[in-house]
Amino acid sequence: MINKIVFFPGKFHPPHLGHAKTILTLISQYKNVVVGVSGDTPSDKITDVDNIYNILTDLFSPFNSVVVVKITGILVDKSDLTGLPVFDVLASGNPKVLAWVEHMGLEGKYTERAEGYLFSGTEIRKELLDKEGYNI
Repeated sequence: MINKIVFFPGKFHPPHLGHAKTILTLISQYKNVVVGVSGDTPSDKITDVDNIYNILTDLFSPFNSVVVVKITGILVDKSDLTGLPVFDVLASGNPKVLAWVEHMGLEGKYTERAEGYLFSGTEIRKELLDKEGYNI
């Protein structure tokens, strides 16, 4: 186990099995995991940031090494680390986020966040929005 704090930011819109699997993998690799829920929601929004925060907090409450936080703004638009938690490594599967990490001179780690059918927020939103009136 690496004695570092890893930051895993995202929209988590909605939280799905790919996110859970990634976070569980990070728990096994790092001393502490900070999950950052962004307020930057997609246009095909199916829920809100508070609901996502509550789902992830409840899901990972058995793990003392995990903390879930809300982050404001769009991460890749930030010019400094104001408003972000303290971390040693930022893990992401998003190429834009990894480019931002490199530009900021921070340590980044590529991590897979979607594997297979319904392991993608885009796919899940499409499926859910096709069912009229669905809301999580």
